[in-house]
Amino acid sequence: MLEKNSCFSVDEWLFIPNEGQILFANKTVTIDKRLTKLLEFLCLNPGQTHTRDELIDHVWSGMILTDQVVTQAVFELRKVLKQNSEQHSSYIITVPKRGYKFEADVIQSKIETEQTTEPEPVATENTTQPSPSTATAHPEEQTKDTKPSKRNLMIGLLLGAIVVLESGYILYSATSSTSNKEAAPTTQLRHYEFRYVVLDISDDVRADPVLYGTVTKFIEYVSAYSGIRIVHSEPLQKIAAIKLTFGTSPSRDGKHTRLTMRYHNNISDRSHLNRRYPTELPELHHTLYRMVDDVLDSLYIKVPKEELTESISQLPTEDEALKYTLSGLGVLYNRAELPMVMDYFEKAQELDPSNDFVFVANYIGKIMNTFYASSGSKKQAIAQLNQDAKPRLERLLAEGKLARAYDANAIIALSEDDPEKAMKILLSMPPQNQSILTYLLLAKAEESRGNASAAKELYIKATQGNSSLKAIQLASPLFFDSNLEPLLKELE
Repeated sequence: MLEKNSCFSVDEWLFIPNEGQILFANKTVTIDKRLTKLLEFLCLNPGQTHTRDELIDHVWSGMILTDQVVTQAVFELRKVLKQNSEQHSSYIITVPKRGYKFEADVIQSKIETEQTTEPEPVATENTTQPSPSTATAHPEEQTKDTKPSKRNLMIGLLLGAIVVLESGYILYSATSSTSNKEAAPTTQLRHYEFRYVVLDISDDVRADPVLYGTVTKFIEYVSAYSGIRIVHSEPLQKIAAIKLTFGTSPSRDGKHTRLTMRYHNNISDRSHLNRRYPTELPELHHTLYRMVDDVLDSLYIKVPKEELTESISQLPTEDEALKYTLSGLGVLYNRAELPMVMDYFEKAQELDPSNDFVFVANYIGKIMNTFYASSGSKKQAIAQLNQDAKPRLERLLAEGKLARAYDANAIIALSEDDPEKAMKILLSMPPQNQSILTYLLLAKAEESRGNASAAKELYIKATQGNSSLKAIQLASPLFFDSNLEPLLKELE
């Protein structure tokens, strides 16, 4: 078994399997577990030809049923390597009638991350920030002769990434420490995952559908622009760099409720935000904007204000319609009570029939409610819903402005037993707009195509949108009855 601290260098890029990351000359790309396993196997066996069946056995442990899954994974990995490497090479060669071969010179190395108790040097004005010395690489196994200059480049790329992450804390230490205090050991930042976020949502927020729906939309917007990942398992929470806490407090005059949000950085052990936001219906659009903008600023992510405003403006502007829409979302992702969800969405559409977001949400709610129905002709009812909604949904998909329109059109394709079309629609969606529902639909499409391994990962990804297993429970009866109980028990 490959050691956790192993890495592979190919040309100018470095692949770290344990992190699922490829460090190219100008950027770092994170790939999913499916592509990570494939690239790891290819790096361990360069120059060798492997049939699809061999890849299924060695990479997926024989868990998938069709070689189309291999073809798709190879296509995606080739695209990543070709678009980001300076060589503009896909590296994976198709050997006619035989399989695939990884054509590259691969150097396997070992990254040591032993913790040190010595404080790191502090940067002072007009000096150059020194690189950390706690991570070094030593050759462990080589498929070709090792070139020192090339290895040094790979190490430099890795250490350069760490320097960028550590410099903020080191500079903070420089401004806050005094000569009268003994310097404390510097936190080893590489032991934290900067994308991981822990959510702490108070019971009073969970009990209020409007507030919980607001938090759900907030997480969706922030995830779209930052790539954060909500984690709820204890091992992952221990290495999460960020904690977001939501609660309520009275306004200063005691007449209104305020939604509180606290952003805490676990690395520096300091809070960067501790704010209160209005919850009155006329203020909720602005509240969402301020919450998202505040957190993105804390993450040093700049998003054009016009773009963020346009995304939030897709929600209803009519107060009562907004209340029912957010309530429907809050109940959907908290308690999964479909009749109540449908009641909220239908009321929202009655109040604001021209709002496209409400129309799409109402259609999706009706479809899900139909699949949950215990009796009656589901197929006939779904066909009628699709027929009524298709013209408007297809128009919205062609416009490409409303993210959930992609989901709705994929639902139509899946209900018509066309998973390939559904996948094509969902994968054409801008990645930053993918939601909990998108991952559930992708998982259902992969299940339908016989790719159980990829489906499992997508189900798990769906739970990370709002740190809840409700998403998987919602997905079980959609389109066909999936037995997801083993997965739920595994995640509990």
